[in-house]
Amino acid sequence: MSVHHNVVHDILLDYAADRIFLQKVGGGYIFIHRMLMEYFQLVQN
Repeated sequence: MSVHHNVVHDILLDYAADRIFLQKVGGGYIFIHRMLMEYFQLVQN
């Protein structure tokens, strides 16, 4: 990953955490809503 990609990735994750889609936990993130996590799993495949 490039430095630019890492910055964009961090901004996106922080944005999602600020809107309570994700929660910061330790050095990572977890989904607040299980249904949202399951939706993204389905869409990814």
